[in-house]
Amino acid sequence: RSGNCENVDYQSPEIFAEHSGAERIYVSGGSMKMSIWKRVRPWIIPAVVTLLFCLVLRFVVLIGYVPSASMEPTIKQDSLIFGWRIHNTPEVGDILVFEKDDVLQVKRVAAVPGDTVDYSSLEYMDSLPIPERNMPVVTVPAGCYFLLGDNVQNSLDSRYWDNPFISEDQIVAIIPQHEN
Repeated sequence: RSGNCENVDYQSPEIFAEHSGAERIYVSGGSMKMSIWKRVRPWIIPAVVTLLFCLVLRFVVLIGYVPSASMEPTIKQDSLIFGWRIHNTPEVGDILVFEKDDVLQVKRVAAVPGDTVDYSSLEYMDSLPIPERNMPVVTVPAGCYFLLGDNVQNSLDSRYWDNPFISEDQIVAIIPQHEN
């Protein structure tokens, strides 16, 4: 070093404290280094909120998209839906989200366990042939439901499925309905 700055790197603690107001400073491994807790603390609340949000979406509510017109006019095509994963036993008229053939679908409960379904009294799509059934009248088995879409002319539902019943295990959520 040259000139008047030969003792710049060394300042006694007394001089440093007198001019800076600080009593001591550690450059490596001391009080200048933030503790892990100080680095993590700002992230705790956002992490907990995110975790709670994910748990609610996984176990309490369902938010979904309806790409088809099978439930029109009740649920329009391309609508977003909200459903409760925690629900009571479905009743006739309830709208369910259920899994069939690895696809989530939305239909209305037309018959509950113990109800009889007369296939000859159902309305069918004009564009598809009426499926032939061995028994024209069936009773909905325990733990199962018979489901129909609201748009009769555009819904592949229990009328057309080989096994026309959905079991309770396949139900994912119930869509809340508004009273008019």
